[in-house]
Amino acid sequence: MTWKSRFADKPYFRIEEVSDITRLPVSMLTDWESEFTGIQAETTPADRKLYARQDVELFLNIKHLLFVEKIGIEQAKSLLNQRPSVITLEHIRRELRIIRDMLS
Repeated sequence: MTWKSRFADKPYFRIEEVSDITRLPVSMLTDWESEFTGIQAETTPADRKLYARQDVELFLNIKHLLFVEKIGIEQAKSLLNQRPSVITLEHIRRELRIIRDMLS
């Protein structure tokens, strides 16, 4: 079961839920929130942060770039700033092919 189907009717997520979905520590997520633009957490009256589905997608994209594609943080920031808010694996592959061809 994917996280999207598991949380199909849930528009916002607490940081602990995002940590569960991404399988990343809360401390890393909060570091990434300050490091990467585009993560727009809402703050509740009780000072709790809530993340929209698009924020969860962005965390997953960052994780993919850093841990699977082995791209550095600065390169990941650059890629994410050039992209629309939703990045697909195909977009990343296409960009990497272009970079590979430029380096060949």
